[in-house]
Order: sequence, then C-alpha cells, then structure tokens
Amino acid sequence: MLRTLFSFRGLILVFGLVAVGLPIALVAQLGIVRTLNATNQEVGVTREGALAAAAVLRYQLDEETGVRGYAATGRAVFLEPFEGARAAMGTALAQLDNAVPDNPAEAPAQRADRTLRDLRRVNAAWLATVADPIVAGARDKNARLVRGKALIDRFRGDVETLNAYFAERYRTALDLRERTIRTTTLVSVLAIVAIGLEIVVFGAVIVRMRHELDRERGFVEALQSAASVRLVAPPHLAIGAVYRSATRGTR
Repeated sequence: MLRTLFSFRGLILVFGLVAVGLPIALVAQLGIVRTLNATNQEVGVTREGALAAAAVLRYQLDEETGVRGYAATGRAVFLEPFEGARAAMGTALAQLDNAVPDNPAEAPAQRADRTLRDLRRVNAAWLATVADPIVAGARDKNARLVRGKALIDRFRGDVETLNAYFAERYRTALDLRERTIRTTTLVSVLAIVAIGLEIVVFGAVIVRMRHELDRERGFVEALQSAASVRLVAPPHLAIGAVYRSATRGTR
C-alpha cells in the first residue's frame, strides 16, 4: 500500500483527494463563519435584552419612589425622578421588544413574549391608577399606593422571568459559539493535514523517481560497459596483427 501511495499513481490520488477536499472544506468553513456571525449577533441581542430588563426595573422603581415622595410631602421636586424615568421607560421597553422575537415558535420565547406584554400592561395600569391620579391631587393616595405595591411586585416578577429567559438564551448562544469554534478549528486542522500530506507524498514520489532514474541509469551504463568490453577484440585478433605459427621455429 505504501508503494502505491508513494508512486506516481499515489501522487495523482492524493492530488485528486486534496482537489476535492479543499473546496468542501472551504464551503464548510463559509457555513461555519455564517453560523459564528449569527451566534455572535445572538449573544449581543441577548446582552442588550438583559440590560434593557434591568433598565425598565430601575425606571419603574424610580417612578414609584418619585410618586411616593410626592404623595408624602406634596413637593414637586420629588417628581423629578418620576418624570425622568417615565420619559426613558419607552426606550427601554422598545429595546426589550427588539430582544424578544415576534410570534416565536419556541415555548421559552413565547413565555417571554407574554411576559413582556404583561410588563407593559402593568406599567400602564400603575400609571393610570396610581401615579397620574396622585400627581393630579387624588385624596386616596395611601389606598392607591397600596394597590400600586401589588402592581410593582407583579412588575418585579415579570422582570425576573425575562432575566431568566435571557440568561438561558445567553448560555445557549455561548455553548453554540464554543461548538462552532471547535468545529472550524477541526476543519482547518484537517485541511492543513491534507495539504501537508500532499507535500510529503509529492516529495517522496520525487525522491523515489530520482532513485529509480539513477538506478536505471546505472543499469544502462553497466550494460554499455559490458557491451563495449565484448566489442573490443583481443590483442591476438586485432586487425593488422601478423599471424605466427605455433610450430614456427621448430622446423
């Protein structure tokens, strides 16, 4: 088998395998790169979603703190955190919308989508039944704050659900990225090994062909030497030699 591999036929075989294998490896690498890019995008979107979930919770608490301070003191200065958080809440909720897929097929994403819609409803209900009436001067401030506490707890629970969803999604994306990196490394190593094998076989074939050529040249030179020896006449048969009788001088 090694003789076949390190022969001219083996060289053609190796060249053919490399010529077929390298395009396949290139196509595989392109697919892996696309998968890796999509995975990196997924990681980025998941991080943005987790940050947006933390932001909406912070804004909701700032809104509640401002309304409670205003309800307790009647001073408008306590409404500044409420107004700032209310203005920023829309942007944070929009970022959450971008991080949660629309009409998802997977159960975790469906649960996250329902949770996000409930989050919006809770915030809107808190503003409509607690914050806006208190700011407008409602007399039952304490009762509204008590009802608002239940809405805030529900809001916290929705944020925890979203945080768990983004954390699991983030771990899944990281695992996929690690597998993809291992796959692209393996494909690259195999391609390098194939090229190295081609170089080794090519060098071995060249060395073997040179050795065989030297051996054939030596064989031909030996034949030529043997033939030249046979073609040279012995001295007593050389052209122009004088024949001398073996009995001459005995007479």
